[in-house]
Amino acid sequence: ISSPLVDAIFEPLAAQQRVEASRFQAIDTTNSILRDVSGFQFDLIAAEAVLQVRRETAQQGEEVARLTRAYADAQQGREADAERAATELSLIVRETQQAEEGVAVAAARLSHRLHLDQAVRLHPIATDPELIVLVDPQVPSSELIEAALARHPAISARTANVAASEMRYRQEKLRPLLPTIWLGFSGGAFGGGSNLAPPQLANFGGRTDFDVMAYWTLRNFGFGNLSLQKQRLAEVGQAAGEQARAIAEIRSEV
Repeated sequence: ISSPLVDAIFEPLAAQQRVEASRFQAIDTTNSILRDVSGFQFDLIAAEAVLQVRRETAQQGEEVARLTRAYADAQQGREADAERAATELSLIVRETQQAEEGVAVAAARLSHRLHLDQAVRLHPIATDPELIVLVDPQVPSSELIEAALARHPAISARTANVAASEMRYRQEKLRPLLPTIWLGFSGGAFGGGSNLAPPQLANFGGRTDFDVMAYWTLRNFGFGNLSLQKQRLAEVGQAAGEQARAIAEIRSEV
């Protein structure tokens, strides 16, 4: 068994931070999906409401067009009014068709996000959602930003990535100082003598050996270790940059 002591110490610590980062990223992905589904749900409700208004307007437009045509045919109204009402009705019908298209698109987007069959038309159950106050409008933005940065899983994931990168950097810094441990175990039967002249090959007995060695390694006379340290330090900076970008995005969202 052979293992660098620095890897035995720091690799489990770095792996633990990567597991934490993956866990928070999974929570962030779940929240993003819930947000998208909620947004598409409200879009579908709004599209259904617009379609209902367009249909009611179309019914009223049909009645107006019918009456103005009847008055024009009875010589009690102007032909221009009847033609104007018919033109407005055709425009309203086209707006109704566009509203139907909007409902179909909103339903398809919601189905796509839910991984459902987009050929099946979805309809909202509650067409008039109640107003829900999620955030007190009287709370200052600075407090909201502070709460978001403290609780957002994306920040926790980026922080864990920074910690993992720092752990790998410390690992490379201590690698030349900590030895590689080598453990060996062997066993078998041993004997002495000759098969040509007495005494004959005999006196067999069991024997076991347990060996422990420690040795230090410098890669390319230390220049390789220095390059690895610079690489790990660059990874720390990259992880810190990702963390700063996530902080800026969350501040913008708030």
